[in-house]
Amino acid sequence: MTNEIKYVFDDDRSSFSAWVDGQKVGFATFIRTDDGKFILDYTQVDPKLQGQNIGAELVKQVAILARTENRKIIPTCRFAKIVLQRSPELSDVID
Repeated sequence: MTNEIKYVFDDDRSSFSAWVDGQKVGFATFIRTDDGKFILDYTQVDPKLQGQNIGAELVKQVAILARTENRKIIPTCRFAKIVLQRSPELSDVID
């Protein structure tokens, strides 16, 4: 892919989305819990763009936000769980 991917945080929807040329091509959603955690529950990428690390980058964006807010992540999305387990630099945010 030659087009730049822009990742956007939407606090109202507790999500990050990925955009290419003004079109939304993926997103990751999470739920903030009262006990200081994020439940990362869903990740989706346009099937035509899968395999280009867009989903993994969305998960990483959630992890960076969790770190910033001093929260831990409970990944209920199978894809997010795999990404987090394969990213030792994010191990501090996994619950």
